[in-house]
Amino acid sequence: RALVLGESDLAADDDRSFRAAGLSHLLAVSGMHLVLVLALVVRVLESVLVRIQSIAARVDAGRIAAGVGIPAAWLYAELAGGGGSTVRAAWMATAALAARALGRRTDAARAFGLSMIAMAIADPLVVFDLSFLLSAAATAGLLVYARPLAEKLESMAPRRLGSVARAAATTLAASIPCTPILARFAPTVPVGGVIANLIAVPVGECAALPLCLVHALLFWWPAAERGCAAVASGALVLVRLVARGFAAPALTSQVPQPSSWQMVAIAVALGAVALRVRRR
Repeated sequence: RALVLGESDLAADDDRSFRAAGLSHLLAVSGMHLVLVLALVVRVLESVLVRIQSIAARVDAGRIAAGVGIPAAWLYAELAGGGGSTVRAAWMATAALAARALGRRTDAARAFGLSMIAMAIADPLVVFDLSFLLSAAATAGLLVYARPLAEKLESMAPRRLGSVARAAATTLAASIPCTPILARFAPTVPVGGVIANLIAVPVGECAALPLCLVHALLFWWPAAERGCAAVASGALVLVRLVARGFAAPALTSQVPQPSSWQMVAIAVALGAVALRVRRR
């Protein structure tokens, strides 16, 4: 329910484990969930349309699929409860898909900026929504820091570990802007969060989430529904084991709560680094 609908009724110990391990984003319908679901819908629809000769010969099937993806994004965002992170991701996906549907080049940074403007106009108080703040910070970190960090880590790692270095850079890029926000609201920061995400995200996002979504669509085939549920449950058990393992006190660090002025200074410093990275 947490993966598909954003609902969570975990036991208190499991909830603490996911938070301490830096994996609580797996228990909510975040922007990553929305992107994965949309990618699946758009790709499947496009693959079907290109096989219909009367359509493929006249129009770009990808543009049609992108247009259909826009209402699909909002439908899933509403189904998942319409939280701040989900709505922000829906706005960003709308901007990107609209550009594709109109035959224009998509730009992630512009789509992110438009999503922030849309959220500010629709609800100015959204800046007090923690899920929105973390979603916006993580996305900004990915857009700015992921590529330079990946290049740096890849240059330091053996060639056979290039994919691991890129995955670690992605997690680090999303974590850098989120860490001050988390420190503001919680006394601990997950030191082992990067490694925990390297293990749990592929299992949770690439295995458990698709299987849970397929399971929800297999109500008409009970045997397949049960089989899909069993495999999805196994993936979720692995994710829980990772969360419990990386929630050990040795892998968490106590941090002081930053003051408002310190948060401003951190934001300015991160912005300055971001501008320098973009200029390079």
